[in-house]
Amino acid sequence: MNTGQKPAAFTIRILRNFTIEHIEPALKSFGEQFGLPVQVQFGAFDSVVQDILSLPESRELGAPDLVVVALNLDSFAGGLWTPGWNMESTKAALQNIFDLLVKHFSGLAIVNTFIPSFFISRPALGAEALGGRPAAVQELNSFIRSCVASNPARLALVDWDILAMGLGEREVMDYRFGYMMKAPFKTAFLDAIGREIIRIARCLRDAPKKVLVADCDNTLWGGVIGEDGLEGIKLDPFTYPGVAYHNFQFDLLALREQGVLLCLCSKNNEADVWEVLERHPHCLLKREHLSGWRINWEDKAGNLEALALKLNLGLESFVFIDDNPQECERVRQAMPQVTVVPVPEKLFELPRYILRQGLFDALTVSHEDRQRARLYREEGRRVTGREAHQTLEEYLASLQMVADVHEMRPEEQARVAQLTQRTNQFNLTTQRYSEVDIRRIAADHDMMIFTLSVSDKFGELGLVGILIFSRQRQLVTVDSFLLSCRVIGRKLEDAFLAASLDRLAREWDFVTVRAAYQPTAKNTLVAGLWPAFGMGVISMEAGSTIFGATREQLRVTVPEFIRVSNTNNDKPDSKRTD
Repeated sequence: MNTGQKPAAFTIRILRNFTIEHIEPALKSFGEQFGLPVQVQFGAFDSVVQDILSLPESRELGAPDLVVVALNLDSFAGGLWTPGWNMESTKAALQNIFDLLVKHFSGLAIVNTFIPSFFISRPALGAEALGGRPAAVQELNSFIRSCVASNPARLALVDWDILAMGLGEREVMDYRFGYMMKAPFKTAFLDAIGREIIRIARCLRDAPKKVLVADCDNTLWGGVIGEDGLEGIKLDPFTYPGVAYHNFQFDLLALREQGVLLCLCSKNNEADVWEVLERHPHCLLKREHLSGWRINWEDKAGNLEALALKLNLGLESFVFIDDNPQECERVRQAMPQVTVVPVPEKLFELPRYILRQGLFDALTVSHEDRQRARLYREEGRRVTGREAHQTLEEYLASLQMVADVHEMRPEEQARVAQLTQRTNQFNLTTQRYSEVDIRRIAADHDMMIFTLSVSDKFGELGLVGILIFSRQRQLVTVDSFLLSCRVIGRKLEDAFLAASLDRLAREWDFVTVRAAYQPTAKNTLVAGLWPAFGMGVISMEAGSTIFGATREQLRVTVPEFIRVSNTNNDKPDSKRTD
């Protein structure tokens, strides 16, 4: 529900060993561009370890949403250019900071790589590494990247090395102020760092887009296939402009690998498009890579709506890219929920263009993300199978569904957090949790998280449901109950809740169950869920309807056509005992 209230400020606390205060305007400016109001805090100068140790334990006590540790190697661990500098002691100092961040800050922390010297002099060679100190910086950067990769839920990276390489020395280094005021970087470089920080911050607040819909002519290839023919369009990995379109297709496939659904929406004869995808020697995109298409001469806004219905996804999840300004404006006017990205006028900017928008940014990519395109293809087979049955019950029975209900495993934490952030339609309370929040809940003796994974005769659907319970004496409260949109309408909510409550009864001695429904513009389909399960209205609290029932009053059972599999080991868990 849109209350008209401005989003709360997102707090970023920067701990540093150099002067970086003049990054604040960039952080606030990029935050505004992304709809993320930012409040910036700075730790004391060159007091990183002490500042980490003094971070508040929770947001209620003033902990920031995000911590940035900004380190300049010139003055870290004695300074790279100081006689007697030591690689191992520098790595140990870095490792200590990373360990302290994980131990003393419950949220996400951003760290950076170091900038190699722009000037290499042969006398600078030393014993630290082959190639001297400049080469030693690269070894340190490899060490930092490895540390971040080993703990992606707690550490994120802004790669200064790559940013500096792209900008060059003149746009990065301010040697005068570096020596005089310990402020070694120019505005252009701080802007680049600020943008990357905000991209990461945005991932903590907003869900990434799910669908990329592309036009064909002069978007996937140069020219018009209906006029130029297969031999006349521009698409190849060697010559310009064909190489720009070729590399753009490579970007699309990279997005697909991280779970983005690819669709086409183009005014063409459909057979012409398939000829390119199937017969052109340099076309990377194939029909099997697509989750949907509308290739016809009809209004593109209407075609996008049809794709949304086919995929059962909201238009706010869609990104549309087209070379025609009139088509872009038509979609903007008719469907403001869709993010419209015009093909850039400078065609050499097309490769990496869609990636630079940050619309599909995600901190982690789950197994379900990587399998999303396959899951939607299988869903198409299920829809086709529905037509062969006269009743819904017959169809659901034919699916041979198996529901695996178990207490959340550690490796499922990222997917659980992801579902709380992205699920809107079947979501009773719309609680949004980060992966850090999910770990905290899992460690709480008075809370429990159950997950639902589903398979049927067509294949695996993955982890598609979450139930989070809390307890207070003999009262159990449903904190969150949600299902992925791709399993709505299969009575899996009945099986999931029944099996979870059965497991819960073996762990907790409770008499009453309480649950809430927080209405939004997108979750009206679950408005009557709790009454259907035998729960009555207790009160209204802050816009939510509160329901309650005793265990005996609940009317929730596993449907006959769903087999429940519980893969938890029934071994004692000291966390759950009373």
